[in-house]
Amino acid sequence: MKKILFTIAMTLMLSMTAMAGENNTANTEAYEMKVNTERLASSLGASKDQAEAVNDVMTLFNQQMANIAVEQTDTARQRMLDNTVKMNTGYMKQILDKDQYRWYLVLLNTTLNNRGLK
Repeated sequence: MKKILFTIAMTLMLSMTAMAGENNTANTEAYEMKVNTERLASSLGASKDQAEAVNDVMTLFNQQMANIAVEQTDTARQRMLDNTVKMNTGYMKQILDKDQYRWYLVLLNTTLNNRGLK
C-alpha cells in the first residue's frame, strides 16, 4: 500500500514540475525580441542615418530583453522591463522625428501587449 501511495505522489510531483517548467519556458519566450530593423525603419519612414541608429538601438534592446528573460523573479523582470523600455524610448525619441516616434510607440506597445509583457 505504501508503494502505491508513494508512486502516486511521485507521479503527481513530476507532472507538476513538468508543468511549471513549461510555464517558465513560455514566459521567457515572450522576451525574445527578434526585430527586423530594416522593416521597422521602413515602416517608420526613417532615413538611412536614422535606420542605422535604429538598428543599433534595437540591437541593444534585444540584448537587454535576453537578460530580462533569465531573471528569476517576476518583480525583478517587470522592473528591468520598465527600465529597458524607458531607455529604448528615450533613445528613439532622440533619433526619430515627432510623427515617427509616435508610430514607434504604437508598434512597441502593441508588441509588448501581444506578448503579454504589459
